[in-house]
Amino acid sequence: MALFSNADIPTDFPFRDQLAERASCRDGGSAIAGPDGEWIASPVSGEERLVIADADPAVIREERHNFDPIGHHAPSGTPH
Repeated sequence: MALFSNADIPTDFPFRDQLAERASCRDGGSAIAGPDGEWIASPVSGEERLVIADADPAVIREERHNFDPIGHHAPSGTPH
């Protein structure tokens, strides 16, 4: 079941050809990932569904505190 087809992409859309080639963009795939990277709501494919979740601000703050985007806590010799 496709949630949209190539016919739904306007002919004057700049990336129409590239978008039409991507089969994965047609099955929905709505999901919610938690601040730790784990699924709160796994991807939903092949159907229309509203995906919602409650977020605990304390958990979000804790995960942001643990996030090390440039590797300060990487072992010595590991490229940053």
